[in-house]
Amino acid sequence: DESLYIALTAKSVLKKEEEKNSALGGLSLNVLYKRLNGEPIANPSSIAKGERFFVIVQAKNASNVRLEDLLLNLPIPTGWEMTNNRVQDADEDAVASSSALSSSPFSYQDIKDTYVLTFFSLASGESKQFVFEGTAVYGGAYHIPSIVLESLYDPSRRAVWKN
Repeated sequence: DESLYIALTAKSVLKKEEEKNSALGGLSLNVLYKRLNGEPIANPSSIAKGERFFVIVQAKNASNVRLEDLLLNLPIPTGWEMTNNRVQDADEDAVASSSALSSSPFSYQDIKDTYVLTFFSLASGESKQFVFEGTAVYGGAYHIPSIVLESLYDPSRRAVWKN
């Protein structure tokens, strides 16, 4: 007699009014927005048309196990464009001017017009910081979606940063 076991996981995108910060299974996120000169941006909605900026995301594993196959999903608002540093170098002097700005290696990164997906692992107690460079290319009011860090194969490990 052969048995077949199935695990079904369902997820959906949260509505704007349902978004909230969360940290589950030992994963946590901290997000900072900074101008090129290193000045913090308290409200990312205040970034002016034509302005370049950095999104600094710190992912932390506070669990007692190594977490493989993590996904950091950085959705890109309609009015923003993220720089693909594999094609065009970021302003290295601007990045170096702030001690809070540094990046960590990742396994794979997929940069699209609407999101940046970053895949990596975290040892127990480890933190990694990722720096993304962007430009506000269109003016207007738009929603900045939540940033999500999650384990690809364990839905009990997830962190959300509401913008």
